[in-house]
Amino acid sequence: MAHVRPRGISFILTGFFLICLFHSMALAFTGNVRPDLQNAFLDAAEKGDVASVQAMLARGADINGRGGYRRQTALIMAAAEGKDEVVRLLLAKGADPNARDKIGATALIYAAGEMHEKTVKLLLDGGADVNIKDNLGGTALTGAVVRNDAAIVKMLIAKGADVNTRDQSGGSPWALAMERDHKELAGILKEAGAKETWDTLMWSGQYSDEQELKAIVI
Repeated sequence: MAHVRPRGISFILTGFFLICLFHSMALAFTGNVRPDLQNAFLDAAEKGDVASVQAMLARGADINGRGGYRRQTALIMAAAEGKDEVVRLLLAKGADPNARDKIGATALIYAAGEMHEKTVKLLLDGGADVNIKDNLGGTALTGAVVRNDAAIVKMLIAKGADVNTRDQSGGSPWALAMERDHKELAGILKEAGAKETWDTLMWSGQYSDEQELKAIVI
């Protein structure tokens, strides 16, 4: 007579198997790093807790692992908050300065947009690409222009920022500056080679008649 395994034991074994499967999937998703360790590491980076970041890296946290709804790295999180000591540590440990999050933004784009001048310098010195665009075509330079931060604008230009870059709506850094009446920045951009084409002039809101403007510029 065949032996029949009790139904309760079958349920227990099935449940155990599923738990093991989900745990393996979670480890694979986080690069074989325990999710709790990785999440704690990202949280410490965002808060600027240098000691905890060091300790968790020593325990195996993935320096370029991602988390949060925007799938950000520790470097992006620290840079967005201006946590310079953590940014310095992560760069020294090999963090990717050009990693992009879910919306395509880098640590440099966030730092420039949040007006963290020292953080911007650290990232530029650490190899950050000054001309990477986010998913909407914005760059670190356009972010600094929107915030009217002349110091960061000059720093980015000195590192080769494209002053004639366009976002998805067609706006250039110069057009953004003119639209917001940031005349000092418009002058800085113009000296750095920003071009006043008919479409950027239209975009800046300085003119409304397209045909008249084309006749003036062309």
